[in-house]
Amino acid sequence: MTVTGIVCEYNPFHNGHLYHINETKKLCGSDAIIAVMSGDYVQRGEPALIDKYTRTRMALLAGASIVIELPVRFSTMSAEGFAYSAVNILKNTGVVNSICFGSEVGNLDDIKKLADIILNEPTDVSENIQKYLKEGHSYPKARMMALAPYTSIDYTPNNILAIEYMKALHGSDITPYTVTRSDNGYNNDDINNHSVGICSASAIRKCIFENDDSDISAYMPEGYVKMIKNPMNANAFSDILLSNILSNMDELESFAEVNREIADRIKNNISDFKDFDSFCELIKTKQFTLTRIKRALLHICLNIKESKSYSVPYIRVLGFRKDASHVLKEMTEKAHVPVITRPGYDIKQISDPYALSVFDENTRCSELYRILSKTTEYNEYTHGLEML
Repeated sequence: MTVTGIVCEYNPFHNGHLYHINETKKLCGSDAIIAVMSGDYVQRGEPALIDKYTRTRMALLAGASIVIELPVRFSTMSAEGFAYSAVNILKNTGVVNSICFGSEVGNLDDIKKLADIILNEPTDVSENIQKYLKEGHSYPKARMMALAPYTSIDYTPNNILAIEYMKALHGSDITPYTVTRSDNGYNNDDINNHSVGICSASAIRKCIFENDDSDISAYMPEGYVKMIKNPMNANAFSDILLSNILSNMDELESFAEVNREIADRIKNNISDFKDFDSFCELIKTKQFTLTRIKRALLHICLNIKESKSYSVPYIRVLGFRKDASHVLKEMTEKAHVPVITRPGYDIKQISDPYALSVFDENTRCSELYRILSKTTEYNEYTHGLEML
């Protein structure tokens, strides 16, 4: 049986994601697809537009067999941590034997070659990264410039993630595949500047937040627009962010991705705080990208402390298709870590302190999301699996 893993956010799910799922099935000959999906918070350092259960249902309707949650600690890491932790989950399922990810370059050999270079970083690359950092460039930009002599790959977000997936797969028996992205760009937020029927999630979110009258239904599977209720914006967390900054002024560097320079910028600009989004713009610099700043502030907001571990100590299933129940059963039997399908019951069977701390942190952050999104019909312990 061919079980293929994909890593996703679906923020929100659109036709490009449907294309990826369908192409994955063709390319890999998949009997089942297991999607590792960010929970209620995403890698760009923001709350997801809609809750993880709705996005799980979108994924299942589109053809995913099982959806597993990537907990908040890992879903809000840099590209390296995000990719490594997601691949760690796929390895731990015990049933995934292939993985398929999107990329702009669309050439697996080129991606693997660059991943190998990074894993065995040449001296000149290391030295040039430090040189460019001292000149004030961000780390992604510095690494891109240092690697330029070795590759012609554009350092776009999906290519970066593709490289990180290949690094994370090093030494694994999971077979990688890549699907060439067919839209006009991950960060292109102009909904009128995309291929017919396919646009970026950024463009859809912009239309929703700006009450744009563009027809986003043309870029999403039928019926999906109606599933977007109570869309979340980072500014909903503004009061909590300000409170947590003021309460932890002397300990800001203990939070994930907050170094001394970022902590100093926060302290020096806190008197001008208005809301989450504008504060991010206020403290970003050439060296620290907006996304890096968003992640740092989100970690302060959610009280997520620094950690270098990419190991996810459990598998939390959010939903599955009934025709894949045999895959779920096999995964439960073969998984290398505990599989959680009934949080209120299953968590009581786990004694590992690290697993409990990750679960408790994720539960706390998801409950905060639920409260701020004014979604009251469930909580993390009583919400059942999404099933089709």
